[in-house]
Amino acid sequence: MNGYLWTLAAAALALMPTAASASTLTTLHSFCSSSPPACTDGDTPTEAVVLTPQGDVLGSVLMGAKLDHGGVFDLRRKPGGGKWHESLAYSFCRKKHCKDGNGLFSGLTADASGNVYGATQDGGHLDRGVVFKLTPDGSGGWRYSTIYRFCQLKRCLDGRGGDGTLVFDTQGNIYGTTYGGGSAGKGVAYELSPSQRDHEWTQKVLYNFCSQPNCADGNQPLIGLTYVGAASGTPYDGLSPLYGTTSFGGNGSAPGSGVVFSLTPGGGTWQESVLYAFCPAGDPCADGSGPAQAGPLSFDGQGNIYGATMSGGTGQLDGKGVLFELSRKGGTWKESVLHTFCVDTCDDGGLPAANPIMDATGNLLGTAEIGGAHQDGVIYKLSTGRKPALTTLYDFCALANCADGRGPGSVLQMDADGDLFGTTQQGGTSSSDPAGTAFEFTP
Repeated sequence: MNGYLWTLAAAALALMPTAASASTLTTLHSFCSSSPPACTDGDTPTEAVVLTPQGDVLGSVLMGAKLDHGGVFDLRRKPGGGKWHESLAYSFCRKKHCKDGNGLFSGLTADASGNVYGATQDGGHLDRGVVFKLTPDGSGGWRYSTIYRFCQLKRCLDGRGGDGTLVFDTQGNIYGTTYGGGSAGKGVAYELSPSQRDHEWTQKVLYNFCSQPNCADGNQPLIGLTYVGAASGTPYDGLSPLYGTTSFGGNGSAPGSGVVFSLTPGGGTWQESVLYAFCPAGDPCADGSGPAQAGPLSFDGQGNIYGATMSGGTGQLDGKGVLFELSRKGGTWKESVLHTFCVDTCDDGGLPAANPIMDATGNLLGTAEIGGAHQDGVIYKLSTGRKPALTTLYDFCALANCADGRGPGSVLQMDADGDLFGTTQQGGTSSSDPAGTAFEFTP
């Protein structure tokens, strides 16, 4: 175990071409840095990290860990500040036939007590995914429990393939989505209600996607659910709408280019509404196509919705994505493209795989997997308002051999000091197999 406990010296990097800039990127950990067997510290971090009340940074790795089935990593600052220490909070597939889960692509969610929850796409009953809970054990470690296994119902009517961010309400219930299963096999939105023991949580399907002809209501949700006020940490009230996106479905013929939707409870049922469908049939997708596959949507104080797509823009079916705003006009929602990536040389980035977050002043902050000065991805800031303007805050692969990482595809998380945390899927200082990094960025 000691081989994967690896700490890197902080690398302060100037980000802007002016001497006054104080922005820095610090590599907290380079994955696959452990002694043989290789990558026991994890390989290829995915999508997002979560900041716990205790100050830990937790995230997921797709491969590596004890049994090479991925797991959850824990980054903790050493006493006295400065350096960070990485350990594995949990390695998946410890139980026979991976009953404890396998394939964690989605982000993690922490509750007010510091427990961390997530959903896997595989493992569990019939290898269709699980929802799990990590509880601090009081001695610096974590205790793992599975609270639901998907596909318990015939034909996986309860969903299969857990994915996306989970939401907690004031009663302790959890809301989430699956990318498959349900009555049409195209995913569900669900609610989990706790019982006296974690492994006996009760599930209720709130909505079956692709319930309309040609999946006009969307199919295969991937980012989970969110709500207005989520960014402040206020629990969901259980009464207001939940929001999300789907990868496919919407206008035109199947498979469609994805939708933004809302789910509203009332009278014991949930009503789904499509707020916007991307890339209508015959359109060149100037409005974007294929919503970002990680991170929840963001909201401003007026209830406008912000997000990203991975393709489309400027009239290109094969464009490199857009940042968009949805605003309500009367009883309908209108989309505005705030920025189109990679119009010329891609110095501004491209392929934003994760939705941006919004800071206290209304700026959007996010990552793009490609583009930038070295064409290996960027951290960007978009100032919103009447004339949105995008600024590149950091160009990855600024160090030799991409020691600072390359290919950022994760959602950024902001701490109380305004520092940003995220991951890259490639690069780092591992001499055997550069397999991504976890970083802290100070704007």
